[in-house]
Amino acid sequence: MPQLRKISRNNTTIGKDADGRPNSVWLHSTCILEVNWTDRVLSVCTGGWPTVTTQTRLNQAFNEWKLPFHASRKGGIFRVHRDGAHREYAAIFGAQREYFEF
Repeated sequence: MPQLRKISRNNTTIGKDADGRPNSVWLHSTCILEVNWTDRVLSVCTGGWPTVTTQTRLNQAFNEWKLPFHASRKGGIFRVHRDGAHREYAAIFGAQREYFEF
């Protein structure tokens, strides 16, 4: 099982905003996570790749950046939900981008 405290750099690029804060996670050539720290909004997209690696990178970023979210897969559906609210989630499909306030 991969560690989930820090983002793995394998096939992964971390973008930074003008203030030097991390604000995006790119897995291969797909931006799977973008964070707007000022507006406190994040967006998630699998780019059509709802893989275990995508799920792992998202959870690593959520943990390292202390964002109150968790990515999971159940019944073939890729989900992102707020910690502690397992009934509130967005199912992520294809290249569609989902937005969350934090």
